[in-house]
Amino acid sequence: MTDIPIIVAFIAGVVSFLAPCVLPIIPGFLAYLAGSSLTAGEVNRRETFLNALFFVLGFSLVFAALGVLLNTLLEAIAYDVQIWLSR
Repeated sequence: MTDIPIIVAFIAGVVSFLAPCVLPIIPGFLAYLAGSSLTAGEVNRRETFLNALFFVLGFSLVFAALGVLLNTLLEAIAYDVQIWLSR
């Protein structure tokens, strides 16, 4: 399998972040993490940071657990299928 340079992966992440289906939901997503609305006056940076941190940790934990589970199941079933899915 070929290794992808880190800069290529970074650029691909930026391009996917700026996609038309993702970009419009960013303000609402940030407001949700901040726990604020248009009428809220005070922004607590510490609370926003903790909300974002735990969201990312929870999201990462779920997908890491799913990856380990899928890898364990596929290891027992078929190596060829595992190679095909990893591509």
